Amino acid sequence: MIPREQATERWRTHTSAAGLTWGVMLDGAPIVAALARHVPLNDATILEIGPGYGRLLRALTSDTIHTYVGLEISPHWTRELAAQFGHLPNVELVQGAAEDADTLLAGRQFDVIVSLLTWKHLYPDFSAVARCCRNLLMGDGRLIFDLPETGVAWPARPDEPSGKFEQETGTFTRTYSRAEVDMLLCSVGLTVAAFDEIEHAADKNRLLVVASRK
Repeated sequence: MIPREQATERWRTHTSAAGLTWGVMLDGAPIVAALARHVPLNDATILEIGPGYGRLLRALTSDTIHTYVGLEISPHWTRELAAQFGHLPNVELVQGAAEDADTLLAGRQFDVIVSLLTWKHLYPDFSAVARCCRNLLMGDGRLIFDLPETGVAWPARPDEPSGKFEQETGTFTRTYSRAEVDMLLCSVGLTVAAFDEIEHAADKNRLLVVASRK
């Protein structure tokens, strides 16, 4: 199996909700709170890359004025989310890889593109997906994603590589310094608007990146 396919294998085939997020199902409220610090959500067109079991979508559907598109690599979770939320007029689920986002959603643009607990697994880095997002972002829109920050959350030892395949699960995970984030975003025509933090669960803090088009 080539490395890119290996990096996506777990996420394409996993069917356990808790298995996607540290063995527990997480609430979407921290995501909504983090987004609200940086973008207005009322009347926003939102694209989520990697919705998984739908924690953000659940937190948003209390107010159905949002237009939401979820791009999910897993056929299983695409079907599950469509079964639960497909009846809502402003919700759409699309099955496909993040690297194909601008092809799958050609001609569309979004006020907010969000992706949580996903970009750390993109191989060999997130630049290809960031380029897709730039093509899909409104001129004044915001791209918001999170990452483990090099030397802060993972790896535990300074001699470990920033990107590696885990032996037990085969999962690819990579950390980034803020300078690397800035460099990769600039290479695809984006710029850092803000760095922030999101706490997904106790002791599960991640660097939150807010980006805009140059």
